[in-house]
Amino acid sequence: DQARDHEGIAHVPGLSALYLSEENGPGLHRHGLDGTWQESLIVPPVFGAARSNRGFESLSVACDQLSLWTANEEALSVDGALATPTSGSVVRLLRFDLTGPSPVAAEQYAYWVEPMHGPYIPGGSGQSGLVDMVALPDGRILAMERSLALAFPPFLTRIFEVEITGASDVSALGALAGATFTPVSKNLLWAGAATNLEGLALGPDLIQGGRSITGVTDDGDPITTNALVAFDLVGADGPCGCEASPYCVTTPNGAGAGARMGWQGTTSLSSNDLVLQVTGAIPGQFGLFFLGDKRTLLPVADGMRCVAGNLARLPALGLDSLGSAQFALDLSGLPGGTTL
Repeated sequence: DQARDHEGIAHVPGLSALYLSEENGPGLHRHGLDGTWQESLIVPPVFGAARSNRGFESLSVACDQLSLWTANEEALSVDGALATPTSGSVVRLLRFDLTGPSPVAAEQYAYWVEPMHGPYIPGGSGQSGLVDMVALPDGRILAMERSLALAFPPFLTRIFEVEITGASDVSALGALAGATFTPVSKNLLWAGAATNLEGLALGPDLIQGGRSITGVTDDGDPITTNALVAFDLVGADGPCGCEASPYCVTTPNGAGAGARMGWQGTTSLSSNDLVLQVTGAIPGQFGLFFLGDKRTLLPVADGMRCVAGNLARLPALGLDSLGSAQFALDLSGLPGGTTL
């Protein structure tokens, strides 16, 4: 048994696996969904120069499940100084290639973290670092920075959109201090007081467009309590890999509040165990599932149609005495050329 300071977690549905980032190794580890350890990834040696408690805090799997992203929280000792009230700190964004049987470390990109948002707290404490990343459906990356200083608020959170195009791959550089390179560029999307906001995760599409982003705060200080913080991200809708998430609405029917769709199993093609479900429909009637490769929200008769584009109809189902039914969907042979 080993005690590790795990900070980030990322789910890879296609592998039925979880990746965990370890801050004080720093290290990255793959576990099964039951928690069983499967492997520890080979981390480039330069990250052995991570400062204590400033290692891999961030972690995100790309929506195509081909890349895993992490970064050290503050500068490696060979790369430069920690952030101060007047200067930032350079860290390395690290991509792992997930296309092979085991993840392989690939490119590294320099990223400049903002300075602290105020002076040091008496005693010399305070910091500014990169605490999490989120890979978006279109390939963009969000980066969240956390600053602690003698200021009001004492914690300041900044969320940036990161642009990697044009940045140097610095994986061959043993030290960034004194080296010539082009860092990634970034655009500030939000800054505010959310106390000790440490985690950020991609949520489902929103009916009105865009994506939900969920943050989580850490109660490891005297002023923060555990809480979830919700953000709306405009212009980032679209499927993230093979995901299943509810996004439509229902309307009342003769049986009550309205029929609702759900599912059991997974969207894994190899597992092929997805079962569509409906509850709350009118008992003894027949119902239809429709598949489509686009989303919509349109009134149809007394209800709502939630799919569009290339439509396909599944066989009619008889609803039981509770108004429920289910259909085992064969992902290897979807009708009409539809995809999930």
